[in-house]
Amino acid sequence: MMRRLGGGSGGGGGAAAEEVPQSVRNLLTKARTAWLKNTEVLDLLSNYQHYNFTLNKTTPNLPPGVCYSLLQFLHHTMRKAIA
Repeated sequence: MMRRLGGGSGGGGGAAAEEVPQSVRNLLTKARTAWLKNTEVLDLLSNYQHYNFTLNKTTPNLPPGVCYSLLQFLHHTMRKAIA
């Protein structure tokens, strides 16, 4: 999992804001208020090392209200985008 979009402490760490390209910072800001396009998510996940992000090895705890079918849809969508 990518570091928290808010950038605060916890959530897997990652780079300081100065080390992240402006285009990625803009994308993370957009992600706070709107869904990212499949290609934007794929770019972040495919190039996480270039953007100095870290991935968590453990599954995150789902917050209340997050529906499992939404996670299945996102997983299926990403698999199709990569294939």
